Amino acid sequence: VHEGRALGVVCIDSGQIGQVPTSLQRDQLKQFLAQVTPVIDQARKYHQQILLARQVDAAKKREAALHMVKSAVRLIDKLALASVLIADAQSGKDVHRVDQARHLLETVLDSGEPTAAYFLARLYIEGIGGHPTDADKAAYYSRIGAESGNPRMQAWLAMMHADGRGVAADPVAAIQWSNLAAAGGDELGMELRQALESRATPEQIQ
Repeated sequence: VHEGRALGVVCIDSGQIGQVPTSLQRDQLKQFLAQVTPVIDQARKYHQQILLARQVDAAKKREAALHMVKSAVRLIDKLALASVLIADAQSGKDVHRVDQARHLLETVLDSGEPTAAYFLARLYIEGIGGHPTDADKAAYYSRIGAESGNPRMQAWLAMMHADGRGVAADPVAAIQWSNLAAAGGDELGMELRQALESRATPEQIQ
């Protein structure tokens, strides 16, 4: 017992049946327990603190994971809705809702989902549903998608550098992005790489 709290039970194993500790042995045992009991109690408290910390950490991780899942679901829902709105606008149905789609996509992109950049780039490249085209914004969103590893958007950015649309004309950058797009299996990227390298100088290809 330490500070009114029971810490455990001491068991004494005797070499002979019926033999009990002498008075001197009991006094020595009491002195020993008096010395080690505070240390044992401190170890017990430390162990409880570790267990509590682990439980709190596990709870925080579960909460963080749940929050991430919910956030991902919300982003996917917005992205799915935006893609439906764009499809409707492209087919001539609810053309006016293309602005709503753009707003949703901007929100998704700001939340860290680069897939939204693909649809935003298309809006500014193709002018879907009467949406105004804009070479600078098309290049801006294409670069976001290209840098995130989207092969098709790497091909778009290669074309923009080749033609000087929305970005400075740069044949070297055009070849580099077309190489990445082709390496990712994009057919447009493969065609671009072949066309760009056929008219490039050896220095530009290197």
